[in-house]
Amino acid sequence: MKRFGLSWILGAFALLPVSAAFAQDECSEITSSLQVVPCSEAAKKTADNQLNTSYHQLMARLESQYLADPKLGEEYSATVKESQRAWIKLRDTNCAVEAFEIEAGKPAYVGVVNNCIASMSQERSAYLDKIAPDGVSGTNASCPSQDFVQFLPAFSAKAESQQRLTALAVKILVLKRTSDPGRFLPEITAEPGASLTFPLMAAIQGRSETVQIETVDDTHMNVVDKRAGNSDIKIFNFAKKSCWALVGIEDWSLSERELIAPARAGMSRAENLCYQRAEGLG
Repeated sequence: MKRFGLSWILGAFALLPVSAAFAQDECSEITSSLQVVPCSEAAKKTADNQLNTSYHQLMARLESQYLADPKLGEEYSATVKESQRAWIKLRDTNCAVEAFEIEAGKPAYVGVVNNCIASMSQERSAYLDKIAPDGVSGTNASCPSQDFVQFLPAFSAKAESQQRLTALAVKILVLKRTSDPGRFLPEITAEPGASLTFPLMAAIQGRSETVQIETVDDTHMNVVDKRAGNSDIKIFNFAKKSCWALVGIEDWSLSERELIAPARAGMSRAENLCYQRAEGLG
């Protein structure tokens, strides 16, 4: 087996979670055929991630809005699931039709299919976002700013503003250990915004290399918060309706109690924990 140095292990943290910003910059202008496949794959991945977020946010909204009639809420959710499965099949077959005249497996074929999937997924995300719309207690009059860069410091300033500008239903992502020691998978749940403990993030003032704003599209922004270190990354998902609102929290940290992989000889305890986190996130 290859032995990886500690520098490689630390470097693995910098790659997780993968930022869409790099791909967007590299693919802003396609000048070479070599860019077609990787750029189309980046576009597909970004759109798939947003579609997944929009779907889980919708399910969270339904769970929150139908607390008084859970049976009806379950029927609504089941209908949405059935619709989503049928739509995915339609999307995939439509994109196969779009690339039919190109030889399968060729870069042009892969590029056409990926870009088709990305385009249809973006449209589907916008559609899902309009179902059972969620509100926040803030109104246009109390919206700090429509400009997200100005909105974020005002949102994070204090617990009250965070609570007021958090959606009624919030998607929560955490990493859970599987039956395979050292292997983790994301688990997504829905939580009522009112049940969360505020403040959810420390105040953000000015620019910081450890706080990155990623543009998903015109109405979705992600804030990648690395202020607690690369082993405790959190991503805050925001969506814009009448005002920006927090709609999702992704916790990519792995606590020591979750790390049960065997220790490796020649490493200190800190190095072992670092190695196990890198393997778990990988």
